[in-house]
Amino acid sequence: MKSTGVYRCPDDSFSPSAAGDYAISYSYNYGLTRKPTSGNGVGGTISSISAPSNTVLLLEVTGCPARLTDPSIPTSGSGAEGNGSQSAGMTGYYSPVSEGYSINVKPSDSYFYAGDFATGYLSNRGVSGFPAQYAGTKPTGRHTDGSDFAFVDGHVKWLRGSQVSSWSGAVNPADPQQGGNAAGTADTTGRFAGTFSPI
Repeated sequence: MKSTGVYRCPDDSFSPSAAGDYAISYSYNYGLTRKPTSGNGVGGTISSISAPSNTVLLLEVTGCPARLTDPSIPTSGSGAEGNGSQSAGMTGYYSPVSEGYSINVKPSDSYFYAGDFATGYLSNRGVSGFPAQYAGTKPTGRHTDGSDFAFVDGHVKWLRGSQVSSWSGAVNPADPQQGGNAAGTADTTGRFAGTFSPI
């Protein structure tokens, strides 16, 4: 890897304490990695995403470490580093994944949540809606009360957290945000500029 700096936002003040760890300022939308059979997922193929220009790919986080340059760490399958193998009982951190509810930085066999959202409060996750471990998440985003979101089609847009519907994917594209499900990509309420739902 030529530069680990590509994984870090210049405005992210987090500095990992462990030797070999690097700050990761961006989290991948976990909903894009789910298999269709595992619930509200598409299996990660772009052709199966209902509206790539409405679906979040990356969001901003802080406080997330990863061993970017250590080739001995097995990858989780969604991580930024690793040697390409997967195994039970993996150690070390991997690149964070999130649906706007929690930030997972450990392999799936031993979930470990760390860091905070740098997006401000996302829709569907108000101050009382974030789990206690994200008490450090501020009401507003890292960049002038908002943050940058990258979408599946490749464009990046500054948005306030309240403009993005978070949590598990919708069942149908026209579904509104409800309960633990993000708005579908064809939600017609006009409330959201983006959604974590791939459907």
